Amino acid sequence: MLWGLGGDRIRLIQKVRILSVFFIVFSVVMLTTITTAFASDVTFAVIGPHEYDLPVDYTESFNAIVQYGFWNDDKRSFDNDGNTVSGSGTDTWVGLTKYVHFFKLDALPKVGFAYEIIWPEVAVHGNGSGTSGFGDPLTGGIFWFKPTGDPNLNVRGKRLG
Repeated sequence: MLWGLGGDRIRLIQKVRILSVFFIVFSVVMLTTITTAFASDVTFAVIGPHEYDLPVDYTESFNAIVQYGFWNDDKRSFDNDGNTVSGSGTDTWVGLTKYVHFFKLDALPKVGFAYEIIWPEVAVHGNGSGTSGFGDPLTGGIFWFKPTGDPNLNVRGKRLG
């Protein structure tokens, strides 16, 4: 035993150190290799405030369908210095349709559960051409609880379909 710590605690500290070093190295690599960034517009459809402030006091399963929408006029962009430059001249539409099934488990009455499927739709048109279609569905589960009654603690997993 080192400094009165058990072996499990030492292994946990070592894992945290390794993850911290990995995060720092990853951040430095990402910040030093990104050279050009372009943006044309800011998204007008975003996740709403408190969207993931989910209830835990429901008793019956229920379903929800949500549609997110985004349109981008790509006729102008901004360079690294924030100056307006010519864009691709296209219009981009992106939609995300999300179906969520909320449910409870009798053994865990203070925990909420959900399973969701998200299906992206994309269309790009302009300059005499265009294309559109569906993306691969995303699927995953989530569970949450409110340890102090107000804020949520969420655990979420996603995978490509």
